[in-house]
Amino acid sequence: MEKSGAEHRKGQEQILANTSWALAKLLVKDGPLLNAIASASLTKISHFKPQHLANTSWAFVTLGFVGVPLLQELSRAGVVVASTFLPVDLANTAWAFATHAIRDTPLFAAISSASLTRIGSFTPLDLSNSAWAFSTLKVLD
Repeated sequence: MEKSGAEHRKGQEQILANTSWALAKLLVKDGPLLNAIASASLTKISHFKPQHLANTSWAFVTLGFVGVPLLQELSRAGVVVASTFLPVDLANTAWAFATHAIRDTPLFAAISSASLTRIGSFTPLDLSNSAWAFSTLKVLD
């Protein structure tokens, strides 16, 4: 039985996030592929789950592919849903933006607020990455 159009589109956000994450883990800097992923992600960003937002931010920054429109939209979406991020997603998102000196005040305020409510669940690595990101950007909160 074939999937309907809606069923087929469902899950594309995860495929985009997973593909960008896998490329970053392998350090594959394929410009045309990353441009295609960025373009497709922009059209679906409102459907990204928190982990998709965090992983996509991390992947593109890790690869040094800092497409401003994509990162701006990831940031806007992150501000809206930061309160639902897992500690690792908060830390990875902060790290991703700090790595390229992107001091996004609304995003870091949302990350800070969300972190305060679940700081007891952070791993040592989450704490370290978060502290590094905030200190690197000189974000005092």
